[in-house]
Amino acid sequence: MKTDLKMVIVVVLAICLTGCTHVQLRKSNNHQVSSLTELLYGQTLSNVAMIHCTPGALPHVAIIGAGATQVTDGKGAALGLSWNDTSILGETLSFNASRNIGQSWSILPITDPDRLLRLQCALRFMTQGYSLSITEVTKQTDDTPLPQLRFRISHCQENACENGLNELLRVGFLTRPKAEQVDEGTLDFQLLEDAQTYLGKLLQEMQCKLPTCWYGIALKGKAPKTACHQATYKGCCGAYVIWVDVAGIDALSRATRSLQELAVLEPSSSFVTIRRLIKTTEGELEIIGTTRGSIGAMQDYADILEKEQQLVELKEKNQQELNSIKSQGMSEQEQFQKEADLNKKNDQIQENIDRLREQRNALYELNSQGASKITPQFSSPGLINPIAIPTTGGAPSATVLPQ
Repeated sequence: MKTDLKMVIVVVLAICLTGCTHVQLRKSNNHQVSSLTELLYGQTLSNVAMIHCTPGALPHVAIIGAGATQVTDGKGAALGLSWNDTSILGETLSFNASRNIGQSWSILPITDPDRLLRLQCALRFMTQGYSLSITEVTKQTDDTPLPQLRFRISHCQENACENGLNELLRVGFLTRPKAEQVDEGTLDFQLLEDAQTYLGKLLQEMQCKLPTCWYGIALKGKAPKTACHQATYKGCCGAYVIWVDVAGIDALSRATRSLQELAVLEPSSSFVTIRRLIKTTEGELEIIGTTRGSIGAMQDYADILEKEQQLVELKEKNQQELNSIKSQGMSEQEQFQKEADLNKKNDQIQENIDRLREQRNALYELNSQGASKITPQFSSPGLINPIAIPTTGGAPSATVLPQ
């Protein structure tokens, strides 16, 4: 009776020590998800402090991707009893309980030079401010023999990131002026009224996306007790602490969203969408891809897929012929030889199909690193199913229809 009671106690203790796994998983997951905001805020504040201290520094920005929360519980109990014919010699009692909690985020650091330039310019606008004005300039081109008066929007003060505004416009982070109002690739307006209207809208948009004067910063100091979020930066200019109070949280959120947006934006002109139509006996297969800089990867993928499809059809044709041999009135020896020849051909065809699929896999690895993106689309369910290369970001700017 005592032994049974001890066993019950052991089991109850083990369960109490570990608790319900799903309850802990829910708590851990909620805690991890809530940490995402703090991580992004900390990244923004650290970068703002660095650029405030050293305007020429390179920002450190990463995109947070997939996350994982894992809770693993283990529990056990053991009861040992030894005896002889007359009495119990000894009793052993042991129990164990364990809980392992794992949380992780995957990040993608930004290393592209153009994106880093745009991030740096945005941070300099936030820390140094921006003052834009309209100035009159006289331009003369080959198309216009007489000098033309233009109204240029430019910085009122010197800024090492002089081309930063054009970069932010080029990727669509800030609204570009209408093409018919300005000279191509510039902010030189043909009419003063258009320049004034656009400047007002541009300043309003910049104040929203690139807020200024929303944080506090001190050298070798401490954040006030009213600070809601804070971060530190230590560089060649010294050790700084940066913070925001309740009034600055909205601006911090807007600044964080802007940095995350600039981390993934690309100029629309750098992408080209192409299509390839492959006709088969069972239907049509259309390959649509968006590639950057060159359509070579898309062409290679379509060519491999087309060859693969032709081999699949040839193998199916041989298989049909193989199935109809008995109805062709051949002798047993002729049937045996015909079957052997067709099986050999099909084996060779399958080897070539496998080789082509290996090439597609290699091309998949290349494209998964960001060279281009390809998405097969099928108009017939009977066609082979190639690897679908995942797509990421980017807007198409042109369409090419290869033969």
